[in-house]
Amino acid sequence: MYIIAARLRIRPEHREDFLRASRAIIAGTRDEGGCIFYALHEDVHDPCNFLFYEEWQDRAAIDAHFAEDHFADFSAVIEPWVVDRQLTVHKVAASEQS
Repeated sequence: MYIIAARLRIRPEHREDFLRASRAIIAGTRDEGGCIFYALHEDVHDPCNFLFYEEWQDRAAIDAHFAEDHFADFSAVIEPWVVDRQLTVHKVAASEQS
């Protein structure tokens, strides 16, 4: 399993635009094969900081996600609104439930 943490800082004047655009990518991504979990979180202390937290079955599913039209469309739309971004991909070495 892989986990992605994608952090975005959005220009304040485009916060609502970003939230509207995010609804489509969330819906489309959750329907993709290999997507285990996909959610957008807003920083409670700074409403212009966001985190996409994602869980993927394997690297092939991530690569397919990045090739999706809805991903490309979303990326192009939000590009002028983004002040900063960080994308970290983690491969889960082991996990257990308690």
